[in-house]
Amino acid sequence: MRHFSHGEEFELAFARHQTTHPFAHFAVYPEDICVRPILSSSRTGDVVLDPFSGTGTTGVVAKRLGRNFIGIDIKPEYLEIAKKRISEVKEPLEGSELVSLH
Repeated sequence: MRHFSHGEEFELAFARHQTTHPFAHFAVYPEDICVRPILSSSRTGDVVLDPFSGTGTTGVVAKRLGRNFIGIDIKPEYLEIAKKRISEVKEPLEGSELVSLH
């Protein structure tokens, strides 16, 4: 099995998700990138803080993982998009659904 450096892992994950993003934020990243840091640094019910939240990708993943979320961004239009995206997440994932994320 080949082991990848962290940079290579990011490039591979990013390459799999390079599509035109409907929100047109300049720094969109795949949701998969948020899963491991959120799971390893918080528990269900904890608060995840993203001081540069943009259109809310971290918030979407946090909600799916059963965390609360505080997002901060300088652009109100991005915060409105983030609110909409996060509100569309129905319920936190459980069990086998969670395993399929990472």
